[in-house]
Amino acid sequence: MDFCETSACTILNTKETSMRLTELVLQAQRKELDGLRTLASNELALAELEEEEGKPKGPANSSKTCLC
Repeated sequence: MDFCETSACTILNTKETSMRLTELVLQAQRKELDGLRTLASNELALAELEEEEGKPKGPANSSKTCLC
């Protein structure tokens, strides 16, 4: 945890502290978004695998239809 000493009276470190807090918030949001992206891609991959497992193998699974 970061600690920042500021003074509203002398304006000591107010700009630097604001910038640092903004950076920390943005870093936390990026980490959260990266985690959500990873989770979503894992769920998509799992859904695709489940879809593939449900399909029968061979020519019966072909999307072509016989017109003979």
